[in-house]
Amino acid sequence: MLADALGRTPILSFGRGAISVLAPVAGMNLPGQVPSQIHPLSSPDLAFGLFLSSGINENPQPGWPLIIVLLGGIAFLAVVFVMMNSFGSYKRITKPLKELSESAGKLLHAEDFAAQIKVLPEGELEDLANTINGLLEQRHAQDLQLRKFQDQMEERARQRSEEMLQAKTQSVLARHSAEANQAKKLFLANMSHELRTPLNAILLYSELLSDELREKGMGELVGDLDKIQGAGKHLLNLVDNILDLSKLEAGRATIIRETCEIAPLIAELRAMIDPLVNKNRNQLALHHDPLVRTIHTDIKKLRQILYNLLDNASKFTQGGTITFDVFPDPEIDGFIVFRISDTGIGMSPEQVERSFAEFTQGDESMTRRYGGTGSGLALCYKFVQLLGGTIHVESEEGKGSTFSVRLPKDGSTATDSATEPVEQSRPSHRGKVLIIDDDPDLRDAISRMLSKEGFWAVAAADGEEGLRLAKSIRPDAITLDIAMPGIDGWQVLAMLKEDPELTTIPVVLLTIIEDKARGFTKGAAEYLQKPVSRDQLIAVLSRLLPNRGSSPILIIEDDATTMEGLRRILEKEGLATRCVHDGLEGLRSMEESIPSLVLLDLMMPGMDGFQLIAEMQSRKAWRDIPVVVLTAKDLTQEDLARLRKPQVHQVFRKGACSKEELVNAVHTYAARLSEACNDAQKED
Repeated sequence: MLADALGRTPILSFGRGAISVLAPVAGMNLPGQVPSQIHPLSSPDLAFGLFLSSGINENPQPGWPLIIVLLGGIAFLAVVFVMMNSFGSYKRITKPLKELSESAGKLLHAEDFAAQIKVLPEGELEDLANTINGLLEQRHAQDLQLRKFQDQMEERARQRSEEMLQAKTQSVLARHSAEANQAKKLFLANMSHELRTPLNAILLYSELLSDELREKGMGELVGDLDKIQGAGKHLLNLVDNILDLSKLEAGRATIIRETCEIAPLIAELRAMIDPLVNKNRNQLALHHDPLVRTIHTDIKKLRQILYNLLDNASKFTQGGTITFDVFPDPEIDGFIVFRISDTGIGMSPEQVERSFAEFTQGDESMTRRYGGTGSGLALCYKFVQLLGGTIHVESEEGKGSTFSVRLPKDGSTATDSATEPVEQSRPSHRGKVLIIDDDPDLRDAISRMLSKEGFWAVAAADGEEGLRLAKSIRPDAITLDIAMPGIDGWQVLAMLKEDPELTTIPVVLLTIIEDKARGFTKGAAEYLQKPVSRDQLIAVLSRLLPNRGSSPILIIEDDATTMEGLRRILEKEGLATRCVHDGLEGLRSMEESIPSLVLLDLMMPGMDGFQLIAEMQSRKAWRDIPVVVLTAKDLTQEDLARLRKPQVHQVFRKGACSKEELVNAVHTYAARLSEACNDAQKED
């Protein structure tokens, strides 16, 4: 507070550029009083002013009131300045920052990084807005890239999921397919066995009854049995077709190549097809080129191809002609053509196109009228391809059809890997017979005749070849013609008797020359004048080479009906037999006595045929016992490998072999053990 020396309260005046002291206010009691109000003062000479009153300090400090007033004014001015500056700052900074913050918050909340913040026309704020917009653009670009990457990852995940699902599906399908194939395989194996076993009994007994009826003079009933046999073979062929198609689809078809003689094959086919040919009042014409004598192929499949084609021609021809031609292929060297033509109903071009499709015929009316499954031609087509050949058809409606099959003569061009036959080199049996004759027809007839009776026949076309074969194979007997070009029979006989190694071999002269005395003088064991009957020749050879297979035939078969039929057939041929029902009984029987041959079924309860063969191989005393397999099992490559043993000489499928084939095989191999023993004794 400012005061004068007398203690009066001064009046301070703030003028323009100076401070002056006014006179005290009149009528006021200043000393000792403390005014409680501030009175505004006015004066023409004052810009503004305040009246301040206060208690009187007895010891006042000069100058303090002025300082206080000065500081208060400064403070007031500072407040005013701050308020004015704050308002300006709010308009220039705070409000724009708030708007900028709110805009940025909205953008962040909406996650719309493609939008832009409004740029304010201010220096630092404009830079800040531009920076934020740059960050938003960068974030938007990153967001786009991230979304693109996310889409790519989702697409990859989707693809991977689809691949995994597809792989899993394929795995499941493959497993189910494998299970289905295994079930199908087992079903086909069981079907093969279950169908062929009764069919085999039907064919076996019908053939057996035919022979017995002929012997008893009841030939009028043989025709009915022949019809039964023909129907049974036809049914067996249908079953084989379906099973073989299933094997081809499963990729399990095998080729067993053997040397097949054409003439016997044609005769067999004719016997099989004659009933159907006669049923439709057709004529069968056969033309066989003599240059085609053998073919090296799968005999069973070739027989099935030709039978299906002949059956097809016979079925669709009524009162017409069926022509069967066999001749060398004039276009391709080393191939043989089997051509079957008919004068039947023929086919349209559309029917020709689908003639080799599975289970189809020309149309439904043909199926109703002619029957059949439509599998025969499809099987022919697949078999021909399997054997390395081709099949072609030419047909015209109402004029007939012609099927031409071309097959390689030696089988070397077959496309699939082939399996060699189970049969090993044919051993001697009732004896080895060397036939020396310049007549090819007679050589062939005698060879077939002797083979059927259990002899091993070897043929020579002249004397020189005969002498060479005699030294190499050491036959048990020789049949010799006299009138031959080059070295005649007399010279050959003399050379044989002069050779110390060959002189003991009995020689049977077969000739049209009537000179028995000379023959016996030169050392012939027997002299037969042509024409020679079968009984004469067999009787002479049987006397000179008695059957050394005296041990019985062991039949191991679980089907009682089949066993009885086999026993009757073999005993009728003069062969002793023993019968057992399974492999274990077979082992016990062989322990009691060694059989001359084992006729073996494969599918049996307990010990099956495969196990029995393995057991026979493990015992030295049984390794030389010949085995002929007769089975209804559908043999696989693994089965054939298990049967490829030295003592397994022949494998027949039930229903597919005739009585003659079975008897010939038994005769062929029955004496092997006895001969081996005799040879061993000679060496000792």
